[in-house]
Amino acid sequence: MSEQLSPEEVETLKHRFRSTGCSVTDFGDSSFEIVGWETFPLRTHVSVNPYYIEFGTIITAVGQGFLPNRLSKVHAFLNHINLAAKLVKFTLDADKPNPRAGGWLIMASVRLITGVAGGDYAPEALKNLVMLWFQDIAELIRSDPPFELRAMLQRESNDA
Repeated sequence: MSEQLSPEEVETLKHRFRSTGCSVTDFGDSSFEIVGWETFPLRTHVSVNPYYIEFGTIITAVGQGFLPNRLSKVHAFLNHINLAAKLVKFTLDADKPNPRAGGWLIMASVRLITGVAGGDYAPEALKNLVMLWFQDIAELIRSDPPFELRAMLQRESNDA
């Protein structure tokens, strides 16, 4: 089996994401970006191959004062949000804040693995995946964390 989906399979996936109400931007042969609904326009990178489909987005956690900038506080926060999440896994890859981003970079990700090689993901499964993905991220941002959280949202048309 090929390590990539055929262009037709990728186009079918994009169409299925559009049918859930997401907009789709093409990035290449096996990756694209989806943007959620108008009420929550979260930008999500989607990678696909015959074995799984993966979502990912970066959330910047900006510390409020001295203590939230400590690594132990970030780890405690990650533990808390991972326990509360229904689907998304939140990880941290650095031991200090990213000065360019202005805070800690938290990767939110999830993989859908069906156990069957191929790109024919059921439309209902993709819709549920998208809805749970956006719900987990939205609930995290709506919570009262010890950090200011900044998600990658769709750019305004005048920012392009």
